[in-house]
Amino acid sequence: MNKKKIHFFPYVVIFIISKPIFTYIFYPICWSAKWVRRRGKYRGEITNERGETWREGGCYDLDRHIENYFDHHLESFLYCLIITALIYLIVNNRNLPKKSSTANRDHKIFETIPTRENIDKKAFEEVSEKNDFKSSSEEMKKEKLSDRLDSIKAFLKSITDVKKGGLYDLNYWFDQVTIRVDSHDIWYSNIRTSSVEDQIELANSHYDEYHHRMIEKENKDKLIFIMPRVECFLEVYKQLKKINQESLIEEDIELFNRYLFHSKTSLYGSVIFLIKDVESGIEKLIKIYPDFDKKFIDDYEEKL
Repeated sequence: MNKKKIHFFPYVVIFIISKPIFTYIFYPICWSAKWVRRRGKYRGEITNERGETWREGGCYDLDRHIENYFDHHLESFLYCLIITALIYLIVNNRNLPKKSSTANRDHKIFETIPTRENIDKKAFEEVSEKNDFKSSSEEMKKEKLSDRLDSIKAFLKSITDVKKGGLYDLNYWFDQVTIRVDSHDIWYSNIRTSSVEDQIELANSHYDEYHHRMIEKENKDKLIFIMPRVECFLEVYKQLKKINQESLIEEDIELFNRYLFHSKTSLYGSVIFLIKDVESGIEKLIKIYPDFDKKFIDDYEEKL
């Protein structure tokens, strides 16, 4: 409280002493030579406080303004108040940056004090930054399924034996898998792509289609029909199996499982037809696919 009084005291003094100075400058108390002659005519010589004879016009000293402090031009108090307020604003605006810089310096000093709270916060931030960096690094390593599929298609194109004809175009059969992935939406609400039973059911559906289509055909025609499917679906399935599911971005994992599901069921639908509907089909299968999933075939025969 005392500091506030000291702070405003100089401006109170300025306001008090500025009134007579202001009136002395802007509202002087004067007399004219004509007034002196007229007054002297009736009263004789007019002298001032110092005994000097007035002969011409003039103005009173500052002392007279002080004597008439509350009588002479009282509106000057308002002007003095305005002047004092302006002086106050000018002086304090100059001091404001100094106070602000001092406060900022004190705040920075406080922040650097190694309190327990600051240490814990710093340690937490360092751990968070490391985890964020680790997560972002792992995310950067993740692949999009579309990029891997493009790579597979490019590889399939490079190994396609064009001399065998159009039925052995690997990318044609890859596109058949893609069509089945995109056109079996109704399946996905009722099946699990990892379920062997659901895989067997769809593989049998493909077999039934081939069986009824080729039921009246000769053995050699059945062989010409099914061998491109077995060989090409096998290569597509092998390439898809090389993809590591953990390397894919999260939103592509379900789609990848659908690709595996349809490539496997397409392959084994053809394998079942080769085994069941083609003479000596098992011998031909072992030549091109010796490590086929015998358990899958056994489960198929047991179920159906």
